[in-house]
Amino acid sequence: KATFQMVAEGLMSLGGGDHTKEDGTEDSDANANKDMLTSPDIWINQGHIQMAKGNYVAAARNYEQAQQRFFFGMDARVALYQARNYYEANSMEESKAALKRALHVAPWDHRVRFNLAYVYQEYAHRTLNRTLKGAEKGKQQGEGDGRLAQVLNAIEDFKLALQLFLQIQAALQADKQKEGKKSLAQEIGIDKKRLGMHIQFCNKALTDSQPHLEAAKAEEDALKARRDAQAAARKKAEEARAVAIAQAEAAKELE
Repeated sequence: KATFQMVAEGLMSLGGGDHTKEDGTEDSDANANKDMLTSPDIWINQGHIQMAKGNYVAAARNYEQAQQRFFFGMDARVALYQARNYYEANSMEESKAALKRALHVAPWDHRVRFNLAYVYQEYAHRTLNRTLKGAEKGKQQGEGDGRLAQVLNAIEDFKLALQLFLQIQAALQADKQKEGKKSLAQEIGIDKKRLGMHIQFCNKALTDSQPHLEAAKAEEDALKARRDAQAAARKKAEEARAVAIAQAEAAKELE
């Protein structure tokens, strides 16, 4: 299983220490620190510290302060940190959104592109696994819960992931390393073999998902037919009840 590929900076050493309380809020000394008003690195460092502690809400707050105060929400590096924090908090939709914003700001950044592709792939994989488990449970209970939309979304995410991975692969293949300089693969920290494994995984997942898609469609059709039959039965019962009431009222009038 691949790990999330984050910007390789780690916790920045700023000499400020941990200025936060256990609940993730800043103490009065930290708020008074003028560096908080002049340097995004202070906020970013606090975000790193809180994320390492598992205080994801506090980390998100610090990253957002850095992003909005100093970069007007347009810094791809900070967006990567935000995406990593959301990913660690299992907030996959928010992680995708942060990476999509980052790629819009920096379309040349293949590290952002790789991370977005990975989140698409991972989210799709989790969704399909969840719907497969739900399908088995539904069979045992003789019920279904309309998983078709989830399966379709997962397949679309796999397609998007594959497209992004292939874009990176094309860029790496076209790269001509100059003497004394790092190759593009070294610069962005992406291993070609690992990238190939991701491409292979997405292709296989798209192939393997087709029977699951057909099963989900059949389940959706059966569920719709059952609901339509139930609705028709209710309508017929209501009509019969209305006729009975009308006949009873007519009988009273004849008495």
